[in-house]
Amino acid sequence: MTYSRAVWVSSVIGLTAIGPGCQFDETDTGTQILQAQVPGETVSRWNQNGFAALTVGPDVRFQVRGMTMMHIAMHDAANAVRSKYESYALAPLEDAGADPALAAAAAAHDVLVALRPTLTATIDGWLAVDSARVDNDKRRARSLQVGGMAAQAILALRANDNCCNDTPYVPGTDPGDYQFTFPFSTFNFAYGTGWGNMVPFSLNSGDQFRGDGPPALSSAQYTADYNETKAYGSLTSTVRTPQQTYLAYFWVDGSAEIFSRMARNLIAEQDADLWEAARGFAIAFIAGEDGAIANFDGKYHFAFWRPITAIQAGDTDGNPDTVADAAWAPAALTPPTPDYPSTHATTCAAVAVALGEAFGDDVPVHATSSIVPGEVYWDNLTAAAEQCAEARIWVGYHFRTAIEDGLTQGYSVGQWVVDNTGLDRLPD
Repeated sequence: MTYSRAVWVSSVIGLTAIGPGCQFDETDTGTQILQAQVPGETVSRWNQNGFAALTVGPDVRFQVRGMTMMHIAMHDAANAVRSKYESYALAPLEDAGADPALAAAAAAHDVLVALRPTLTATIDGWLAVDSARVDNDKRRARSLQVGGMAAQAILALRANDNCCNDTPYVPGTDPGDYQFTFPFSTFNFAYGTGWGNMVPFSLNSGDQFRGDGPPALSSAQYTADYNETKAYGSLTSTVRTPQQTYLAYFWVDGSAEIFSRMARNLIAEQDADLWEAARGFAIAFIAGEDGAIANFDGKYHFAFWRPITAIQAGDTDGNPDTVADAAWAPAALTPPTPDYPSTHATTCAAVAVALGEAFGDDVPVHATSSIVPGEVYWDNLTAAAEQCAEARIWVGYHFRTAIEDGLTQGYSVGQWVVDNTGLDRLPD
């Protein structure tokens, strides 16, 4: 497969509006409900609700794991009412007697309440919007019950998944060993040391697609990587273009947030129904979470130093072609994790494969960032993934080998999820 480069657009436009969900009165029969076109708006709205509830401090794991569970629960709830796709944790129900959109919303609600009980009142308010759309009391109650069953199924399945169990990182003493980076060095903090040991949602293990590792410090590849990031990723770079600078900061935003905005746009523009939207988000988050697990397995297996450490200590690596610059600083604050492989590269590629399978990779996509104004357009999802990776050089976070191997890892993870946990369409 060839992955084309991205198209950058500087203009700002509004997002496509998403219409309201269907309403059913007490005279509607279950058959009429199941035959109705139930829009994917519910899934898109709860995607936004999920981010609002789960963005808690710096622990991205809590957010991504929770979003994955929430979207799986929504998918399973909709398919418990009417089985269009394979389920993940909850088997389809006979004659569910529920409204599929409310069941999906209730599933999201119950997952979020379980993970963020202090926000129960807020999350209850979000669910009230969906409950008000179902006039029949019996159907409303049944819908909430089905959603609760879907939520409990995934919560039980992930109860002992070894999430967030970290161990202290002890830096090595050799050139190339990852060292704590400022300001995290002031309290010896490295993030996500145990993320690679978390039970995946689809992969067999975190090391299933582990890369070959960073190049030797004496190699021509490392020399090229070093000098490229030193030139293009510097805070004071004179070779990075304004376009590259903009995109460097654009992608400082979370990859899950940016690709979720793309997905919400695709759902609206393709008029995706509830089941299509729920499946698309579910497999995308499975791919993204498993991509992160695989990525962090590699990070702490190889524990390779970040460019800020490498460039400031370039005279210690034994390579005469890597000239040190003790004052070098990246364009943005370096995250407190090792260089290899790049997390953004891995997760962007994995999610791009999954969303491409759900909505098509041959269609243009667009999204905004919470970091800089403006909207960026890409030829397709793989183009967005490549730009996501390339931007980590322009911001000074990674060396090229880390992004290239991250992309390879991410495409492998994404394809695995599609092939093995793709929640395939069932026969009509």
